Amino acid sequence: MAAIPSYVRKLKGAQKYKSFRQFGSELKSMAKDLDSFQKKALTETGRYLVTQIKNRYGVHQAGWAPTKTDHPDTPLYDTGALRKSVKFQVVLDTVRIYTDEEKLAIIHEFGTANAGRNRNTVIPARPIWRPVYEKEIPRIVLELNSYISSIIS
Repeated sequence: MAAIPSYVRKLKGAQKYKSFRQFGSELKSMAKDLDSFQKKALTETGRYLVTQIKNRYGVHQAGWAPTKTDHPDTPLYDTGALRKSVKFQVVLDTVRIYTDEEKLAIIHEFGTANAGRNRNTVIPARPIWRPVYEKEIPRIVLELNSYISSIIS
């Protein structure tokens, strides 16, 4: 059996392997562990982002236009249907955040000047999703990079 080259031995713990076969077997095991970690990380990320999005519904955010509804203290929470409809799904190596109330979510996220029966009601933009992504995604990426770096080094 061939010895493992010195540049491969620089990998964490590679010195303990006597052959490529043994090393290859360990790499396969590591790949399974990484796949499991990826699924867990994506699931936790999805759950976290959905919670952050849901927590913003019903709370007036800085920069929003004042509300003109019967519920001035709880904007975008008239029935709670939009908030309840936010979900996530892990698909392959991606986490998908979505809502069953897509049209309503888009109207509130970006605003519109042609709502209502006569298409002349203005709904100002009250972004929920974009601020969450802008704030949380960089933090999540840093946290994952830090964790992965600690495993590799």
